[in-house]
Amino acid sequence: MFSKLKIHEKPGVVEWAERCLVLPRETSPNAPGRFSTARMPYMREPLESIREEGLQHIYWCFGTQSGKTVSLLIAAAYFIDNDPAPMLWALPTEILARSFSRARLQPLISKNDVLARHKRRDPDAFTAAEMRLDSMELYMVGVSEPGNLSSRPIMRCVMDEEAKYKHENKEEAHPVDLIEERAKGFHRYQILHASTPSSEDSYFWQNFITTDMRKFYVPCPRCGEMMPLEFSRNTVQWERREDLEGDALADWVQDHTFYVCPHCEGRVEDWEKIGMMEKGEWRPTNPNASRARRGYHLNSLYSPFVTWGQTARKFIVAQNDLFRQVALHNFRNGWEALPFTQYEIKVGDDSVRGLRGVCRRGELPRHYYYMVVAYDPGQNQTHWVAQAIGRGGETWVVDWGTLLGISTTDATPGIGAHFESLEWGGVRPDFGLIDSGDWAQKVYDECY
Repeated sequence: MFSKLKIHEKPGVVEWAERCLVLPRETSPNAPGRFSTARMPYMREPLESIREEGLQHIYWCFGTQSGKTVSLLIAAAYFIDNDPAPMLWALPTEILARSFSRARLQPLISKNDVLARHKRRDPDAFTAAEMRLDSMELYMVGVSEPGNLSSRPIMRCVMDEEAKYKHENKEEAHPVDLIEERAKGFHRYQILHASTPSSEDSYFWQNFITTDMRKFYVPCPRCGEMMPLEFSRNTVQWERREDLEGDALADWVQDHTFYVCPHCEGRVEDWEKIGMMEKGEWRPTNPNASRARRGYHLNSLYSPFVTWGQTARKFIVAQNDLFRQVALHNFRNGWEALPFTQYEIKVGDDSVRGLRGVCRRGELPRHYYYMVVAYDPGQNQTHWVAQAIGRGGETWVVDWGTLLGISTTDATPGIGAHFESLEWGGVRPDFGLIDSGDWAQKVYDECY
């Protein structure tokens, strides 16, 4: 009789998960099967941290393909079987929340006996929006509906893709604050904040930098010095090929990239990464953080599913993208797990003159993507400039001039007639742009 009253110590998160859980393909497309941290040793400490008393906020600022979502699912599974309490899983929208529930969370619960045994027989108790288990409730909500965040008390919460939360209703507090208010009624409340970052001024990043901001340090296989893996021109390098460009260059880079140790400048190959991570350790970088707030930062270079070359290729493609700034923004957020920053600078005449190339007026550069002519109409004159645009956003001024008017008449050629006459060595412009300004009707008529 007294054996039932004996206090049983809860198992470690990783030990329990590796012993009890099998990841279905729906839950883990990259690595289905029995759960293991062998290929992702960096997951161990973040997972064990969910058991630490007094740790109220845990931030997982991870890049893509690094195991962030699987880690969250393992944490939820551990709570269901070992430490049940009311729990909320929040995503940016209701549609995303229910889709994630059906596609990834529910298969994990239903296909593992250790979790499925906690399901009630009532089918209405296990829906995409609400899973009422034998000893806890798990709610899936979208933060776009503030009412979902303030209607029930919770002890734990997963704020998934938190950087994408929008504060649309200014009459309400920010969604993050609304959720935290629901949890503060519990003495042992805990919130897992997980996301790739967006911008420096986002709610997620500003809160993340108040944590101890831990980085995963690994030893260099050449000199043994510990270092965090970081993407830069000095650390991620590739063998040069001056005769290649575009997709051919990107393909070459993917197969000929290596990592360079910042201590000894030794070359580190992809196949050495797993061994380095096995000897790695998390180190805090912000000594002023509260003991109740912990943060883990991990970029995609650590992922066992991503090579040095794939990271470098993604960067090369982003640099050459037609929408370069958008592509680099995505690389910075998703692959480096860092916020994207836009800088505004003033450029003087001397700076512009310093960028002059060797092409003469009317001469086209060797490699360009498209030709555009821009017109700026004024009261008495219309200035124009023809530019060649490169795939990486480079600009060459090919030609320029001034017209006396906007409209084409029998006596005076305007913008339309001028555009039709332009040609450089048989090359016509691909399209034209007009700043209509105060002359909108005239410009529209001329375009027509």
